[in-house]
Amino acid sequence: MVSLLVKASLVVAVIAAIFGTVFVRLVTKPDRLIHNISYLLSDEDWFTSSSKTGFDFIVIGAGSSGCVLANRLSNPSHNYSVLLLEAGPSDTRLEISLPIGFPKNLKTEFDWDFETVPQKHVGDRRMFWPRGKTLGGSSSLNAMIYQRGGRYDYDEWNQIHLGQDSKLINKETNEPHWSYQDVLQYFKKSENNQSPDDVDPDYHGYKGEWRITTNNWVHSLTKITIESFANAFGLEINHDTNGKSQWGFGFNQINTFLGRRHSASDAFLTDDVLMRSNLHVRTHAHVTRLLFSDSDPTQVNGVEYVDSRNKSRKIKIRANKEIILSAGAVQSPQILMLSGIGPKQELEKHNIKIVKHLQGVGKNLQDHACCGMYVQVNATSLLAEDNLSNLFRWLLMGTGPFASNGAEGNGFMLSPLGKKLGEQHPDFQLVFLPALHINHGMTKPVERFGQSVGHGISLGYVLLNPKSKGEITLKSSDPFDAPLIDPRYFEDDTDMKKMVEMLLLYRNVTQTDPLKSIVSKELAPGLNVTSEEHIRKAIIDDLITLYHPTSTCKMGDANDPQTVVDYQLRVVGIKNLRVADASIMPQIVRGNTNAPSIMIGEKVSGMILESNSE
Repeated sequence: MVSLLVKASLVVAVIAAIFGTVFVRLVTKPDRLIHNISYLLSDEDWFTSSSKTGFDFIVIGAGSSGCVLANRLSNPSHNYSVLLLEAGPSDTRLEISLPIGFPKNLKTEFDWDFETVPQKHVGDRRMFWPRGKTLGGSSSLNAMIYQRGGRYDYDEWNQIHLGQDSKLINKETNEPHWSYQDVLQYFKKSENNQSPDDVDPDYHGYKGEWRITTNNWVHSLTKITIESFANAFGLEINHDTNGKSQWGFGFNQINTFLGRRHSASDAFLTDDVLMRSNLHVRTHAHVTRLLFSDSDPTQVNGVEYVDSRNKSRKIKIRANKEIILSAGAVQSPQILMLSGIGPKQELEKHNIKIVKHLQGVGKNLQDHACCGMYVQVNATSLLAEDNLSNLFRWLLMGTGPFASNGAEGNGFMLSPLGKKLGEQHPDFQLVFLPALHINHGMTKPVERFGQSVGHGISLGYVLLNPKSKGEITLKSSDPFDAPLIDPRYFEDDTDMKKMVEMLLLYRNVTQTDPLKSIVSKELAPGLNVTSEEHIRKAIIDDLITLYHPTSTCKMGDANDPQTVVDYQLRVVGIKNLRVADASIMPQIVRGNTNAPSIMIGEKVSGMILESNSE
């Protein structure tokens, strides 16, 4: 009898586990139920079947660009075999899909959890730099904000950085490569906008894989904040800052679907894509270096990686056509340098054999620095919605406060100092959260402001065009040592002067209706912080990254010694190797970098397919 009960219990447990797994998958990934059955194959089986034949294309990094590349290159109509390597695990954690829960994914197994070297101009702080370590990369960790940057960003890429290549016309778009009118077609190709009434149809796509929507739940505090900033600066309410004009204040467009995060993985690695016989996805695959041909030392012909769960075994896989490095602005230059491609002095320091001296690898690092003002309000904030009722509402219907990404409002404007310096485009992005969001959302309000803090809002200001530039260098030749990240925030004091000015402007806005009627106290930096010295100190103490590192493998003209890739993203002087991620941006865009990274993956996919069909 006991034995029968035990067996029955086991059967019930198994059934419950199966149904529980299916339910969680339906809740978290409604368009990816089966996921990738190739994960069930053992390394031994897979290695035996793949090592001899190799793959036509190997994509390193399943982030925003990498997922697009894997999808497009493995399209059955092209008959190419594709291997996608990702250092992290799969992306099936519940908190990844929960928009309001995105801070819960930081400092987990899905995050590289980097930190910078001590920042000389930020009080010698070592600053936290999260980066995605899972399918979807940072698109599985971020705040889901869909911002492309301004049209002027891409026209500047073309006109300032491409030199004589700026006149080359893309046959697919009939526009100069990397100009705004050229890249617009690739933004639209990926996009499947779910809020057509809120956007200008001339600037948006409706047939792509990536679901974009205007937040389907917005807190009243966000609406009040947007109205107050528009009134204070004399700018319009603009809910489509990805459209005709970037200027103004409005609701953020976000990449969610049915109230859940819609990452690059969700969009481009759907079940039907993962079931393609010519696409293989390997998680926990930490690439250690690129491999080169014995007959031609400047020709890449494979990769070496190890399983990050068991580092004892090195696996080498051949690429028959090309390798595309999409590991992001931190690790794409790291992998290049570990493979002997980079600044000669950096490679010699770590006894790495020099394959190609490229001075620009790891240089030109740019990032969006963010600071905030926190105010107490005599109204309830988003934190008041944190209850089981709203959780079940989200689980069952994908609606309500849990479907909010928190960063509900945003705006773009030119600072007075920027205007004085002759700048013509927005130099600040303003981000509004209807709650107290402190230290990446990892610090509770009561921990910073005490038990009597009550409710509040966070008013973030983000410097879009920093003059300060940093670098990525190697800590050692060990591929498991994180590289040295030095963004050099505020090395150019103009950046700090702009931030000081913006904080003072924010203080004025909190005294503008309708925000004035609900603000009861400035929590931080506090009205007692008035001198420039004290304001600078407050900014230094509060500064964080907005998670937008770029430009460490910059695209450019052959005459620029800092150029790493040409306009087709081919690594200078190396055959069969491209870089495709935010690291190729010649200069950082004036906006979030996730959407541009998707666009980069789209555009280079077309280039790769065209060049390999000739």
